[in-house]
Amino acid sequence: MTQMSTRSMRRRRKRTTASSSSTSRNYVIVIAKKMTVGAAILLLAYLVLHSFVIDNSTSNNDTEKGANGTVGEGFRLPGNKLEFARAMRKKFGRLSDTTTNTSEKHGHHGHGRGRGSAGSDTGIMANTDPQDLFDFVESIRKPMHPLKGGLWQGQGSIVGDNRESGNSKTLSYDINDCPEVPPQHYPMEWSLMDIINHWNPNDTDSHNRRVTGIHQGLCRFDFMTEMHKIVNYRKAELPFLIRDDPAVLEVVKRWNSSESVMVDDATTSTGDVEVKSYLSSILGDTKYRTEYSETNSLMYFMAKKGKGKRGGPPKDWSPPLENIAMTYDEWLEKAMQSPEDMAPNMPHWYFRVSAKGSAGKVSRNDIRVRKEGSKAAEAHAGDIMFEELPFFKSSSKSLYMVDPKDARGINCRFGMMGNTAAAHFDGSRNFVMLFGGERRYILSHPKNCPNLGLYPRGHPSGRHTAVDWSDPDLEQFPQFAEAYANEVVLQAGDVLYLPTAWFHHIISLDLNWQCNARSGITDTYKHHIEKCGFN
Repeated sequence: MTQMSTRSMRRRRKRTTASSSSTSRNYVIVIAKKMTVGAAILLLAYLVLHSFVIDNSTSNNDTEKGANGTVGEGFRLPGNKLEFARAMRKKFGRLSDTTTNTSEKHGHHGHGRGRGSAGSDTGIMANTDPQDLFDFVESIRKPMHPLKGGLWQGQGSIVGDNRESGNSKTLSYDINDCPEVPPQHYPMEWSLMDIINHWNPNDTDSHNRRVTGIHQGLCRFDFMTEMHKIVNYRKAELPFLIRDDPAVLEVVKRWNSSESVMVDDATTSTGDVEVKSYLSSILGDTKYRTEYSETNSLMYFMAKKGKGKRGGPPKDWSPPLENIAMTYDEWLEKAMQSPEDMAPNMPHWYFRVSAKGSAGKVSRNDIRVRKEGSKAAEAHAGDIMFEELPFFKSSSKSLYMVDPKDARGINCRFGMMGNTAAAHFDGSRNFVMLFGGERRYILSHPKNCPNLGLYPRGHPSGRHTAVDWSDPDLEQFPQFAEAYANEVVLQAGDVLYLPTAWFHHIISLDLNWQCNARSGITDTYKHHIEKCGFN
């Protein structure tokens, strides 16, 4: 069975009705009767919490992942996917038992429509049918990018070192059916120059790549059935993908929809109804920080003044982009231009909405470019993002908020076709979500640090590569030819986990909406980064 069909089958499993389930229930009840009252209560609580039963009589064929709707040996999926999602979130600290209706807070923006009624941290409406969410998101996704031909030889293929310089270029694991624990040398990596030559970063036409494939080494886990794997890989501090978390899909559906709103301004008569996109409706006329560049390259920088410990910027340095203020609709007009007007050598805009902490505050960097009313805009945007993305709240530890005491808030960056963020590493772990469109990520292990030609510590663009990945100058950066990487294309509803210090080069393949949240720092790769002067 193909990798894609395996994933489709797993996503649409139905409740198992085999007679062995009834037998197992009776077996559990008999055992419970022989237990002490306390032990029996604990057992029953465990079964109710997880919404599945323990089936000790299931055959080996029944307990293999993907057979008859099982999730690992001995566990069966319930028929209601929403209840299963809730049970899994409770297990991993994701759900709150409190119910909160948030529609009263932002009703004047058409923003709240009872979404919080299923629990303030769920992001799932009480009456939402998960299958409807899956079907809607599948309808807006393009076909997934397959692996480049020859990179995977099927289950059980044998490879040596997972490097091109080793004994093989092929994967030892199926990215859509990864093992319980990370395999040796995970994730697979290839020559960065091979990846770039196969698909140049300036090329946003991904149609050919859906035929020729990509160099993907990351595992893609199904939220509904592979939570145990997700937790294992996260604990190992390795990158991976999560697909089809219903709470994330709920945001995808909202952000890709339109709604009717009442308008009353100089251009329309009072009481007129206008159909606007959902994001346009909730973000309104507030002006947000937007990065402007004369090309598709949007290089991050933070210029320090004076001659501090790290010194100021180099004498010949000039800012690579300009921070301006735009409304969402103003940015969207730019992002909807013809492809010719968004060529690599044409102007590009990167729209940002950020909320820091968990109390609904926007980053000062985002409001300092605004005009009057910035305090109101700060509170407004902060409330919106934390209501829209409740799974990023730092009120408690959760799947996406690993270390809530060191939460960095929410950072949303909306991209237009061609927007390119130069490869860099971040100083904390990161969960990245895409709610519409496609983004290509080229990832590189921190051990590649010496080969990526980074701007040094103290430079305004420190931590970022000085190499133009669309046209590498190997005479100036000969070590770049020795770098290794892998790539992945994020689609609507995908979640990418990036551990501390992993390099990522980002290309917007079309109009897209991305938000991420960082929480906590790990020292797993600290020794690699220190070799490049970052400590």
